Amino acid sequence: DQKKQYVDWLESVIDKRINAIVGGKYRNKYDDVALLAAAFGEVKESRGEKTAKQIVINKYIERYPRHSAFRGALKRYTD
Repeated sequence: DQKKQYVDWLESVIDKRINAIVGGKYRNKYDDVALLAAAFGEVKESRGEKTAKQIVINKYIERYPRHSAFRGALKRYTD
């Protein structure tokens, strides 16, 4: 139960970070936060959630349809 709380907290921190970077249009950091999103998806997969990495990446691809550079950075981390 406590591990789930940590994962939920981590997800909120990562989400805020991605929103700040993409919302602020800091294009030189798009690769960094795309890697962060992919790594978080892998953490969720290690906890037993199937295809969590793809789900997390798709969530951000759908959230930012007008940021093609960020979407391209995310797509580099799909398998």
